[in-house]
Amino acid sequence: MRIIIDCTNLQVGGGIQVALSFLNDLCQMKRNEDFIILMSPQISTLIDFKRYGENFEFINLDKQYYKNFITRGRAVKKIENNIKGDVIFTVFGPSYHKSDSPKIVGYAIPHYIYEDSPFFEFISFKEKVVLFLMKKIKILFFKKNSDFIIFETQDAQQIFCKKYDYDILNTQVISNKLNQIFLNTAQWKDKKFNFNAKYVFLCLTANYKHKNLKIIPHVIDFLLADYDLSDFKFVISQTKEQVDFGEKYEKYIEYVGQVNLDELPALYESVDVVLMSTLLEVFSTTYLEAMFMKVPIVTTDLSFARDICRDAALYYKPLDAKDCATQLYNVVKDDLLTKNLIELGIENGSRFGNSLDRTKDYLDVILEKGNESNNSIK
Repeated sequence: MRIIIDCTNLQVGGGIQVALSFLNDLCQMKRNEDFIILMSPQISTLIDFKRYGENFEFINLDKQYYKNFITRGRAVKKIENNIKGDVIFTVFGPSYHKSDSPKIVGYAIPHYIYEDSPFFEFISFKEKVVLFLMKKIKILFFKKNSDFIIFETQDAQQIFCKKYDYDILNTQVISNKLNQIFLNTAQWKDKKFNFNAKYVFLCLTANYKHKNLKIIPHVIDFLLADYDLSDFKFVISQTKEQVDFGEKYEKYIEYVGQVNLDELPALYESVDVVLMSTLLEVFSTTYLEAMFMKVPIVTTDLSFARDICRDAALYYKPLDAKDCATQLYNVVKDDLLTKNLIELGIENGSRFGNSLDRTKDYLDVILEKGNESNNSIK
């Protein structure tokens, strides 16, 4: 079977990590199928091609095709016509063209399913118009060009299918997973993080507006004023140039920049609480990583967070900095609560499995749809 894996949409963010993990697992599994990987310029720089066998073919989509989605769609369609694959897996969509072979598409855009998020309360009218128009276009492509859609959570699946009248029978939930590196301590980099504070709160996130990092200075103010807590630091995975809260808060913030995957376990071991201030998400692996590394979670009280964390987190009202400060204080000052959250996290996290489980689930769907297509031709 010839399987096309379309990664041309992946330019930034967690989607790249999902794709790399999937490809790495396929390489280790020694499968007999032929895999043709269509790459974005960004993902092509991150793959060690020498590791892959002769049944893997890598095709890079040149930057010239990224002027707009129509140009990109036509370029990918032309490649597909030359390859003539039995089935296509677009890791994360939408796909901007209709294919001759059955196409499975991953969904990971929270903006179009969680429209009641507080995020929409503080963006400009212009931004709302742009998001509205992009939603119309992308949802149309999801429905028109997907034969089967994979969601990362049941919450996302049910909302999408109901909201956009999509047949739930043509969907499946395959959740995000813990990266294999967390399960192999030999791969952990022995890096020392020393933050010189009694309490350390980790914000491991990109600096997108919906991540709501701007709440942090206000949380600091409440920790200082209401709880007389002063020996603490917020560790942020951004540089000071990317997120600068000003000199007033300098004492309470450590900017560590981007942290490599093999350094993450050491970072988790150096903190007391993981703070997820995000207002929009489909599935963040940070939740899974924190639970596995036995770090309590404080996060926004939104459905996507509860769908993943259940009772293994403390929740605060999404835009309420005082409530956030209260929950952080509760964790660091209550050893019994911390112990309970860690135990619940270990139990809850175990239901998600690891990246190899996700790869096997992906393959089951891919092979099923490919075989259905081949049988219908016969």
